[in-house]
Amino acid sequence: LEALHVVHIVLEFHPSLLREWKERMNWKMEEILKIPVWIKLPLLPWEFWGSESLSAIASVIGTPLFSDQCTRKRTKLSSARILVEMELGGDFPNSITLLD
Repeated sequence: LEALHVVHIVLEFHPSLLREWKERMNWKMEEILKIPVWIKLPLLPWEFWGSESLSAIASVIGTPLFSDQCTRKRTKLSSARILVEMELGGDFPNSITLLD
């Protein structure tokens, strides 16, 4: 059974990377090409809170991983949060525009 090389985990809302330990392991930042980033969508209209809509919105800037519990259960309606895997050397936009 082959272990995963890099696993994204979240510890108390802080994205982290977990790698398989190898003897004389050397972490090089050049090897890390993608990172998980929480994006916050304040005042998101109610019709965009479905999983397909959230995934489509997140896909604009990266690969959607999952939304937080408040977003899934719709208990904090002031904003939606989605964990997105983004290219480390890519663009990190401050905002995105939703078109109807």
